[in-house]
Amino acid sequence: MTRDDVEPFKQLFVVMAQRMAVPEEKLSGAGSYFLAFQEEDPAIPFECVKTAGLELTRATGATFFPTAPDWLTRAKELQRTTQLASAQRQLTAHKDDNSPHCHDCSDTSWAPLPDTIDPRTGIAVGSVTRCGCVETNPKLQTERLMRQARHAGRQS
Repeated sequence: MTRDDVEPFKQLFVVMAQRMAVPEEKLSGAGSYFLAFQEEDPAIPFECVKTAGLELTRATGATFFPTAPDWLTRAKELQRTTQLASAQRQLTAHKDDNSPHCHDCSDTSWAPLPDTIDPRTGIAVGSVTRCGCVETNPKLQTERLMRQARHAGRQS
């Protein structure tokens, strides 16, 4: 979340407090909750924080305001779900598109170097180097997210 989210966050906090019937004098904690979210790196989108907060106040039997760690954990889960859904859409969109995003590495993240001749044997030797697109290539980013999702599923 960013500083631009302060006012929407305060409004969300009041709505949640009203749902939980929190007394007016206990509404001063919004600042500490906001700081907990603001310290996250990378930043959690406000929509994930909002959805998580509203879900926690709707939980059956919820009579206490959620703790900052509980709220933060749920917001991170929603952020991850959103990222994976976006990656899945990108992957599906690229499935029919067989043309590579990067013409240097053909979306493998490895760019070939010019062949050299080994002076001892006279044989041409090919080698590769990490391509400059490795962090920005959308196809590689999508594949990375999908691998992380599969790995996270095995650890659960």
